[in-house]
Amino acid sequence: ISSMVIMDAKSQLKSSQLSIQNISDSLNFANVSFFGKYFKRYVGMSPLETEITDKNLANYPSKKTHLRLKENAEEF
Repeated sequence: ISSMVIMDAKSQLKSSQLSIQNISDSLNFANVSFFGKYFKRYVGMSPLETEITDKNLANYPSKKTHLRLKENAEEF
């Protein structure tokens, strides 16, 4: 069950405009503090850190794309 809750939380953090408070409420946590502690225990970082990391990574090409670009540059 905990892995399903974490997967749902990560999905909501990545794809929605909901606040962490609203995500916590949607997953039926008693309060946002408990949600944050629970999330950090299983993920290794807070919901806010996860949200920031995911949004920053979305602005950069994937490793596969980066390697392909590098290989193409070496051909010239």
